[in-house]
Amino acid sequence: MLPLETPYYKLDILPGAEDLVLIFPGLTEAEGRYGYESAVAGLGASRLHYVNTRPEWASGGIPALVASIPAMLEELRALAAQSGARRIFSYGFSFGAFGALLYGMLLGAERILAVSGQTALGLPGTRSGRLLGNARLDSPLTDLRAVALAHPPKEAHLLYGERDAADLLAAIHMVGVPGVQLHFLRAAGHNLPGELHGRGFRQGLIGRTLSGRLDLEELGRLPIAYDAGLAEAVRQGFAAQERGDHVAAERAFVRLARALPDSSLARQQLGNALQGQGRWRQANAAYRAALALDAEDVETICGLVSTLRLAGLTEEALEHCGQGLRLSPSHRRLTRYWNRMVAEGRPERVAETVG
Repeated sequence: MLPLETPYYKLDILPGAEDLVLIFPGLTEAEGRYGYESAVAGLGASRLHYVNTRPEWASGGIPALVASIPAMLEELRALAAQSGARRIFSYGFSFGAFGALLYGMLLGAERILAVSGQTALGLPGTRSGRLLGNARLDSPLTDLRAVALAHPPKEAHLLYGERDAADLLAAIHMVGVPGVQLHFLRAAGHNLPGELHGRGFRQGLIGRTLSGRLDLEELGRLPIAYDAGLAEAVRQGFAAQERGDHVAAERAFVRLARALPDSSLARQQLGNALQGQGRWRQANAAYRAALALDAEDVETICGLVSTLRLAGLTEEALEHCGQGLRLSPSHRRLTRYWNRMVAEGRPERVAETVG
């Protein structure tokens, strides 16, 4: 018999409940972030809540966490049996979404809801890739695409805000996997739970994991077309952008725009690639197309301001710079453009624009 509570998990057993919900927070979430009664009130299920990160994280980071997977899987099986539940559901956010997917698939969960999550630890361009640096992982369980193909989920929903490039890479790694449904939500970033709550998505995501009532269409869900090589093509596109190969980046982001036709991020990145080639007019068109889909994306506004200035369209650049600074007054690049415009002798026009 395992303890009901340790420094890193808490098992709340609801007498007679046939369902158990696994809850995995992000690594940087404070203890108890998902432990508020309002988040789980009325679930009608037992819950196993990881209230803090495991000690392996503090001692050895991601490699130590990966090494602990087999032991944690056995721990989860024992706790699930101890709860008396017949069905398991799994929910996670950010890095915790990796745990929700991995353990949900290995335990045969009825439904998995993973929000803004990693799907392959160490994937270049993702958060875990930056955390790992040059470290290498040799466990087959670090690639959730491979895990999903070997242990197909009954029903897995992956939610992502389409503004976040790192999350985009993690998401499209799972394109075409049976049982996995990708949901890209317009004009949202990594902190998707908070942004959805701000849009009136009042029933908590944990409750929706259990009920299955996601109702995502009303929030601007974007369709994605299947493209078997999309993940690697886009990863190569971001890598090409970093090394200055903007022609290769353009090809990748044209492909992304075809697969995600309503994505502002795809057009923003295409604009960046065109700007890198000095094709100001085409870059402006790409940025305008992105803003037509997401008018308040400050990074897209910043790109448009840059190309407008380079194309000599200063008046319009001022207008968009003002719009961006109203949305994000401390944005560094826009502030730099502001200062340059002031230095160019147009303080009155700038004041009118941002006033």
